[in-house]
Amino acid sequence: GICAKLELQIIRLVWPRRSLHNPWCIAMAKAKRAFVQGKKAVVNKKATRKNRIGLIRKNSLRSALVADLKAKTGRKDLKFETAPKIADKTRRTVPVEQRAGYPVKLPSGTMNPKNWKTFMGVNVEVDFSRAPWLPDTWGQGVKRTLPLTEAAVKARERNGKQMKKGGGGILTTFVAPDGKCFFHKQTSEAYFLKVEGRPMTEEDGFNGRVRMAKLQAEQQVQLARAQIKDLGNGRHPEMIGTEKDETFFKILSPSERRCLPKTTELYFAVVSARRAKNPEGVRDIFMVQTQLVEAGTTPTWYVDEDSLQDYQALGLKAVVGGKLTEARNKALQEARKQGKICIQVSDDISAWEYREGKPAKVKTDDANNAAHAASRRYIITPVAAAKFITAKMRSADDPKPKLGGVFMLGSCARAFSANPFGRHHFILGDFFVVDLLSKVDFDPQMKLKEDYDFTCAHIKAHGSVMRCNRMTLNVKHYDNGGGACANRDKKGEEEKRNIAILNKKWPGVFRSNPKRKNEVIMRWKKTCQDSGNESNCDDAAVKVSSASVGKRRGMKAARKGVVKRSTSNVQAAALKAGVKKPFLKLAVKPKASAIKDLRKLKHQQAKIEAKIRLLPEVAPDDKTEKSFSLLMDRFRKYLLRRGLKDTSAKAYLTCFSLLFMRDFRSYEASAGEEYKTLIKESTQNRRYHAAVSHFRSFYQMRKTSAVKDPQKLKEIEAKICLLPEAAPDEKTEESFALLMDRFLKYLLMKALLKETSAKSFVSCFSLLFKRDLRSYEASAGEEYKTLIKESPQNKNGHGQYYAAVCHFRSFYQVMVNR
Repeated sequence: GICAKLELQIIRLVWPRRSLHNPWCIAMAKAKRAFVQGKKAVVNKKATRKNRIGLIRKNSLRSALVADLKAKTGRKDLKFETAPKIADKTRRTVPVEQRAGYPVKLPSGTMNPKNWKTFMGVNVEVDFSRAPWLPDTWGQGVKRTLPLTEAAVKARERNGKQMKKGGGGILTTFVAPDGKCFFHKQTSEAYFLKVEGRPMTEEDGFNGRVRMAKLQAEQQVQLARAQIKDLGNGRHPEMIGTEKDETFFKILSPSERRCLPKTTELYFAVVSARRAKNPEGVRDIFMVQTQLVEAGTTPTWYVDEDSLQDYQALGLKAVVGGKLTEARNKALQEARKQGKICIQVSDDISAWEYREGKPAKVKTDDANNAAHAASRRYIITPVAAAKFITAKMRSADDPKPKLGGVFMLGSCARAFSANPFGRHHFILGDFFVVDLLSKVDFDPQMKLKEDYDFTCAHIKAHGSVMRCNRMTLNVKHYDNGGGACANRDKKGEEEKRNIAILNKKWPGVFRSNPKRKNEVIMRWKKTCQDSGNESNCDDAAVKVSSASVGKRRGMKAARKGVVKRSTSNVQAAALKAGVKKPFLKLAVKPKASAIKDLRKLKHQQAKIEAKIRLLPEVAPDDKTEKSFSLLMDRFRKYLLRRGLKDTSAKAYLTCFSLLFMRDFRSYEASAGEEYKTLIKESTQNRRYHAAVSHFRSFYQMRKTSAVKDPQKLKEIEAKICLLPEAAPDEKTEESFALLMDRFLKYLLMKALLKETSAKSFVSCFSLLFKRDLRSYEASAGEEYKTLIKESPQNKNGHGQYYAAVCHFRSFYQVMVNR
């Protein structure tokens, strides 16, 4: 190559007027062409090698199948790129039955797809894709082809088809139920008309399209997990699953693990719109649905009214949500109504990932990338991610956050030089967790950037948020059709309108992103952001408690060792005039004793909180906003009857509410002697001990008034225990929920009760069943009805429990007769 290059340079210099007919010039021209072509080939080879390590795509498995078939032909005239190793290994793990080309239905007498062959005896491999018009009983495959002869190439060129010698190497094949193979839609439709006696319609391929979307969604999840795991040549092909919750939760401390919620306490909502008809949208929908169902929960899809039937046709639990912020608010309200934690998920997430490792020693990109690469990777389920964030929120220092989320980028490498958890940072709307007793809603006037506004509102209302900077998502953003992306316009006018609203509501918090058009960067300052007047700030809205601020300031000053004294107006005037006074000398702060005292207080508070977490946790029914608000209303009336002023009563209510939202202990435990003692010893005592003392006396009075005759109550409970106990099948949550659903419909349809009354009776009977756990038949019996009628609980409830049992008795008799 070097010699040919030198010879070409010599020709240009020595023989500028070379003849086109000279044999030596012709030979050198050929050498030049060969040199240039060889150089291009090297460039193409490098480009091909670069493409092989590219990102995996939705059609990666089919591309791997096609590449494998072309490689098996042994033909040298074919030019193709080898598939990524991850896609090729994942393809081998997928059975034939889990491919989209496999028939949806296999009637009797149908040829087994594993034995598909053409008329010439060529094997047909089941495809990973499927034509949208293909009927349920038909299948789709791929077969190898032989190279074309020169006569065939000339014949096709005469017909106007420009073809190179050799062809593509593979051919898509449509296989009928009897095994006959066709290569075109027209011939397939003609054969279908001949066999079935009717033309092919669009409905014939609906089930196949849905099944293909489900399978490709599952395979896309596998590919995403495989890419995270960096599957290499040394491993055997296997299906990639998520980490076990027990393994992942070992990252948490013992006190944090006590704050983990149950799966039944989580309410998953997916906000989506106009994606149930688009094949790629359906694939994304099932990608999210598959992961949530795999984790043990069924989400509720909040969709637009026009697309409701399309989503329900896919087998999803879908309800009308409306516009973006309206749907988000409906999900929040439904979670509050059920007393559950609200988790909102985007409809195009393919994987959840968490990184655990040592932080970077230096704040440089190289150090961050090295720490990121050395960290351990966890592929986790959305349920595990939600539980992890909730545990971190509940175990955090005051002020307790009520909103948590994940890192906003696809890679968290930059976060390895920062705090793993941010308390005043932006929470991404693709996946976030809202804890109980949070009343913050989305602003209806926001069509885009609503998650920025929601984050600021939470920081103002609760003092902080919780962002896990090591947790990331594999998710689409701007290029995904439908949903919130449909609100964006090409000129960016809607983006600008929403940015203007953000700057008006939260002045000084947002600035324009210099790298991305119509994007902002949020930086919450440790000063108040008031929506109306910047000078009129409510410091308690965004600042942490004064005690914790004082601690941090004292720690900071103690570390530095020196601090300037504050100067008065007289001192400032003297300083301006140039007069030097001894008061400007640096004053030494108290030495290591200040640090020791602060550390001692912090350690003491941590011990007290650990003891509090050992007390019984609050029941799910008592966590609901309705139940707690009712209790606090009675508590306030009790305090006023005791002669306290309205301001003092409100202060005690606020103190106890803060304690309850921080600890989430049961009402009985919160009114116990042990809890009262622990609060008294805590560093944050102030009014809290007095509030707990008042609540203790209120709860004891309420308990004794509810049971005026303890002896009679014990006798009734003993008689109820003699009744037959509920069978194990009747105790399951699914069985009881199904029964209560039928009971509610009976009260509405047969008893003709109002919806509020019917729900009240269902709630009363549910409480009785969970307390007594008697069989359905015994609960509908005459003896149980009489005992409930005589119970003090029924008398305090104005006979509502007795009425509920009577209604259930009539309902159960109707159900048994049927």
